[in-house]
Amino acid sequence: KRQQDFFISYAKTWCGKWTPEWGEFQRRTGNHPLNVDRVNEQVKNQVGFKEAFSCKKGSPMTLSESEIVKIW
Repeated sequence: KRQQDFFISYAKTWCGKWTPEWGEFQRRTGNHPLNVDRVNEQVKNQVGFKEAFSCKKGSPMTLSESEIVKIW
């Protein structure tokens, strides 16, 4: 539960609302990723996220071991 709370709190810091048209426009022309992408694309790389939410292999929020970005 505490792990889930951490990821939910992180996601809430990037909450936003926009129309699909504006989102697509921003994806094509903006300098920064949309808030939803800042959250979803980042947490997919966190093993703790997969464990906290019991994500199953092949789910949209789960990357294979070879796809996970490792910096350290």
